[in-house]
Amino acid sequence: MYTQSEYDKVLDYYFENKKFPTPNRRFFEAVSDSINQKDFLFSTPWTVSWQVVSQCNLRCRHCFFEGNKDLYKSDFDLDSDTLLQLANELNNKFSVVSLSITGGETMLRKDIFELLKTLKRNNVAISLQTNGTLIDKNKAQLLSDILNVDTDFVQVSLDGSKPEIYDKIRGEKTFDKALNGINLLIEKGIKVNVNATALSLNVSDLPDLYTLCNNLNVKKFSVSRFVPCYKEQEYLACEFSSVLPSISAIIDKSLISKTFFEMNYRFYDFVSDETLRAYADEYLKKTDKKRTLCNDISCHRHNTIYINAKGEFYLCFACENEKGCLGTFPKDSLEQIWENRKHNIFFKPREAKASECKKCKYFPFCTGGCMGSAFGTYGNVNAPDGLCVYAK
Repeated sequence: MYTQSEYDKVLDYYFENKKFPTPNRRFFEAVSDSINQKDFLFSTPWTVSWQVVSQCNLRCRHCFFEGNKDLYKSDFDLDSDTLLQLANELNNKFSVVSLSITGGETMLRKDIFELLKTLKRNNVAISLQTNGTLIDKNKAQLLSDILNVDTDFVQVSLDGSKPEIYDKIRGEKTFDKALNGINLLIEKGIKVNVNATALSLNVSDLPDLYTLCNNLNVKKFSVSRFVPCYKEQEYLACEFSSVLPSISAIIDKSLISKTFFEMNYRFYDFVSDETLRAYADEYLKKTDKKRTLCNDISCHRHNTIYINAKGEFYLCFACENEKGCLGTFPKDSLEQIWENRKHNIFFKPREAKASECKKCKYFPFCTGGCMGSAFGTYGNVNAPDGLCVYAK
């Protein structure tokens, strides 16, 4: 269990440290405030999230691919020539500031280093996601030669502090490989962030996992919520009330440690059962904090874009459905794809205040959640977030 003071501490941390560690958070808040205009539109995307491969060398229990094994196939992934052509066009036609490279497992692409070199010609900040198990000395050296120590980082998924937990989630004899990959990257001076997904199998281990990451000199450790995509995965889910004590313990550790901590949860998680709501009501009586615009900027200003392994463009990962597709490269030009967003259902201003969310006392702190999740659950972007228990 947890106390009111623990709840208050975690929610305080959520409001103060959401997304950006100081001073970066203050910078983005200042930028957000400067463009707080309803008619403001970005001429090109600031940030791009790009899934460059579907294939993966692991079969993690909580992966959204697990319910449909065909999703692991790379039959329709962009070939190397088209991939590099798209990278060059992103450099030349979009004013991209940061770019996240995701998979599948990114290290399975034989052209991954050529891709990174191409993108770095435009000095874009790179984040490369990997499970770390395929990183060897040669790959670590190549990444060190390409990536900028100040602006770029590698994010490794790590879900346990010991083999008996990690291997149960990601496969036998994989923990040592992932840990070795992290060590090799850090030895080469590459910034490493670690993300853990909170599951029923590892929730009590998360504080120890944070300690491990801090001892390894990991720059940032984040904990993300797990959303079952298939009935067979429901046993892996854990209520936020069971995660909160671990998060509270991590916050205490982070205050005297080097590794920054981030929790990837939404405000409605903090009010997902009666006990949590009672604590929330007590907390909100004492505070006037509200969610800052910088955390919602992508949804309200459309400054980001998502590309899947087939070359299909979406306003974000949560909008990846038949209604959300803006176009496909190379059939459609980047200029046409970006123009198409203006006619997309996810581009139109959200009218959450006109929905049932307007009756919710937590709306000023939640702002309705994710419109992609709302559409996926209710077929309506103005509906509540599909994961909001309070709305059901």
